[in-house]
Amino acid sequence: ECVEAETAAAGDSGASRSASNVPFERHTLVRFFYPTDAEHAKQFKQDHKWLPSYEYAKGYVDFLKQPAALAAGWYALLGGVSSNSLVHAPLARAPLLRVRGAAGAEAEATDRFPVLLFSHGLGGMRTTYTNFCLELASHGFVVVSVEHRDGSACATTHASSQPSGASARVSVPHVHLSDAMKEKYGSEQLFRNTQVRQRAAEVCRALDLVERLDAGEDVANAFSSSSSSSSS
Repeated sequence: ECVEAETAAAGDSGASRSASNVPFERHTLVRFFYPTDAEHAKQFKQDHKWLPSYEYAKGYVDFLKQPAALAAGWYALLGGVSSNSLVHAPLARAPLLRVRGAAGAEAEATDRFPVLLFSHGLGGMRTTYTNFCLELASHGFVVVSVEHRDGSACATTHASSQPSGASARVSVPHVHLSDAMKEKYGSEQLFRNTQVRQRAAEVCRALDLVERLDAGEDVANAFSSSSSSSSS
């Protein structure tokens, strides 16, 4: 069962109103995978796409350094593939579990699901490992799959306010390690180190998002109001 969310970091100006007001590097884009009850299977659509938009088909082709013309074929073949999950189905009621504490401490009872933060590898994005994340969710985990904005994803998109007042999604391509990038950062190690630091910050913001939601905070979701895509 899946929900998409894009939020601004807590404390950023405009975060409580619209994540579109905050630079996309400070956004957190995630897909939640979580357990739900079987009774909801007929009430909610199974419509979360493995390939969210054409921009990601172009991203995969670009990451693999294949001819750009192949993107249309990729999207025609895979664009309609849905994951075996329900859209916006309610979270299942967690069973009462006994959780082992620190060494020597007694186990405590809890009715809360454990949370896993999932970080994709080079050339991936938030849906690349959908089957793996769904399998974990089926065993009682809430999985938060982060889409990184450090240039390592095959592509990413972010919410952007348009002159008309509407919100659209803008594509950001994968950053290849070119000679120009090496010259800018001085070495591949420094470039990768910069990416790792940003990844760590994004994972921390995803955890912060989970804690805000768990506390009952009303978090603005820029993803739900920006379904269309445009090129950057």
